[in-house]
Amino acid sequence: GVHPQDTLISTTASSLNLSDLSGKKFYVLSRLPEDGSFTDLFPLTTDRLAEIMEEMNVDAQQKNMVLEECGPEPAILISSSSSSSPPNVPASTAILADIIIPAGLTNCSPFLTRPFAMAQIATKISRGRIEVMSPKTVARAGQKLSDLDEDTLQLLDALALKPPHENLVKFEYEDGIFTPVEFLLKYTQPPTFDETLPTFGESAVNVISLASAIDYE
Repeated sequence: GVHPQDTLISTTASSLNLSDLSGKKFYVLSRLPEDGSFTDLFPLTTDRLAEIMEEMNVDAQQKNMVLEECGPEPAILISSSSSSSPPNVPASTAILADIIIPAGLTNCSPFLTRPFAMAQIATKISRGRIEVMSPKTVARAGQKLSDLDEDTLQLLDALALKPPHENLVKFEYEDGIFTPVEFLLKYTQPPTFDETLPTFGESAVNVISLASAIDYE
């Protein structure tokens, strides 16, 4: 992921050279975030981004795709992480919409009841998981993520809920290809518990059928 530092590396649009990007994975942001505390973040202009892609011999189709998603002042973030997941760079430090924990069965084990209790969320144990009895709002639009208490953050993490905000990271560049981050997020996320249940059930049926076929006892 992205590691916040105390200061932003001071870089002008003209000082980013092709040699800075050679052999590296990087990300294209549609514009600079409000939070300027990211290292290896280079502010650009649309013209300079177009020049860089020309220098990299990027084909016209990819170049147009990238430029259409960017505002007049895009940015490039050079990856300093071994993670395969694209970074999440929010446009604002404020939450865009209310965060509501919906009613229903979660993927949380019974050992994670504390953050639910601290948020005054009524739950019960069902099928070995925590079930939320009624929806509960745990954060309001306009709040800063840094203002949320530790229990609420732990609850959001347990439920794999991310505060709604605009992610400025639009493209990943690696090995000569610009890939939309939306595509990466859609096809690289691990399956949920409920998504794996049908597969598990089919496997169990296959094992039982095989055992019956060979008269295994």
